[in-house]
Amino acid sequence: MVALLLRTLLVGAFSLTAVAGTAVELWAPVPLAVADPLDVATPTGGPVLVVPPAPRPPAVTRTLPRTEPVRRTPVARPVQRESRQAYADRRGRAALAALGYPTERLGYAIVFRPYVGRELGRADGRTRTITLYVKPGQSERVLRVTLAHEIGHVVDYLTSTDESRAAYLRARGIAPQRWFPCSGCSDYASPAGDFAEVFALWLAGPGDFRSRMAPAPGRAQLAQLGARFFQPPA
Repeated sequence: MVALLLRTLLVGAFSLTAVAGTAVELWAPVPLAVADPLDVATPTGGPVLVVPPAPRPPAVTRTLPRTEPVRRTPVARPVQRESRQAYADRRGRAALAALGYPTERLGYAIVFRPYVGRELGRADGRTRTITLYVKPGQSERVLRVTLAHEIGHVVDYLTSTDESRAAYLRARGIAPQRWFPCSGCSDYASPAGDFAEVFALWLAGPGDFRSRMAPAPGRAQLAQLGARFFQPPA
């Protein structure tokens, strides 16, 4: 729809005014508004008809949120996670089975506990217990070597004598010295620790050999040491 705007319709109003005895005709334009003009062409000399521009859209349009029906989606039940103790038991039993050593002849209980940040294994002669602390994500190889190290300590406790220990030191090229580490000293810096590390190498295979007493034995020497010192008690 186009509106026609009539700018001004001039209506002449005449008045006579005497100025110095002269009659002067005054023309005074009077604006007259015209509502709702027609959209037609304007002849020359007639009133001016203007077509207004189309209305502009607003600068910002906002879409209000639609109301949707509430859809209930089924909630999946959480998977039952394995407890830390169950994890330690499972991994520890697998490591023990992989070693294949007759631990029942040692007379020691073998237990598995979650790792608590202090140690990986312990052999306690007072309680006759071997404890393996299972660390999350620990490799099977590390678990086997750690458990074998502790079993080696128990074999040492049960089968070694002063004479066999002296013979072991000679076979390993270690000077005679105190067998067990002092309180607070590193296990790997003692003959007892070397014995357990070599035992672990013999039973679990190559791993992280940590003895500071002597280098890891070769295959032939390892077989000789195993046959002589690492057999379980009768």
